[in-house]
Amino acid sequence: MFEIELKAKLTDRKTVEEKISAFATFMGLTEKSDVYWTQNRLGHPEKLRLRDETGKPLTANYKKKEVRHNQIEVNDEIEFTIGNTSDKEQSLKEKTSFEIFLNAAGFSPTMHKHKETKSWKFEDSLIEISYVDKLGDYIEIEILSETDNAEATQKAHDKLLSVLKKCGVPEEDIETRYYSEMLEGK
Repeated sequence: MFEIELKAKLTDRKTVEEKISAFATFMGLTEKSDVYWTQNRLGHPEKLRLRDETGKPLTANYKKKEVRHNQIEVNDEIEFTIGNTSDKEQSLKEKTSFEIFLNAAGFSPTMHKHKETKSWKFEDSLIEISYVDKLGDYIEIEILSETDNAEATQKAHDKLLSVLKKCGVPEEDIETRYYSEMLEGK
């Protein structure tokens, strides 16, 4: 599955949330704590993410990221869960075991990211407003696609821009850097 998404810096979060609430279905609040693990093989760093999200099992994630049309991300994503939410103590043991495995495979934790997020659903898109520690408020709009071919990507790109406009966020506020890139500078 491919994530096709864009994000933009927000200057007036409250107004944007009010606009979104007028046309989209509120899905809830969540917190996402990410630890990025990096392995540097022959000068080419491999990076994966462990995410601890409110009410969900721990997930491991690897993305092949690409920015297209100078505005949107197209991510080929591989993700799987570790543990479960019904037994938090067992889940923490499984997380620790997986972290030991990552260390043994040559990975080490290199960055932490924390987001507090409100989510809405609108047609085939997910809209999130997040406060990202050290970076501020952002809107993210995402569409999932079975393919990343040019036609599907262009269609998603047009839809993402349309939803962004509907949210009242100007295109010039689109941020093409990944959060990890921005956090490296902090």
